Amino acid sequence: MDRPRYFTLVFVSQLAMSWVGQTDLLPADEEERTAFLAARRAAVVAAVQRLSPAAKV
Repeated sequence: MDRPRYFTLVFVSQLAMSWVGQTDLLPADEEERTAFLAARRAAVVAAVQRLSPAAKV
């Protein structure tokens, strides 16, 4: 695995793990919590896409 890709994976893993540890930030309402977690997942995906864009075929 090349270095940039490795560091991207490390960054994303650390970001995701830090968010997992912040359970006190989760909204109490089920619908709000679902939307909140979906927004976090989208942010991680966006970060990965920016750091490691898809190869053009």
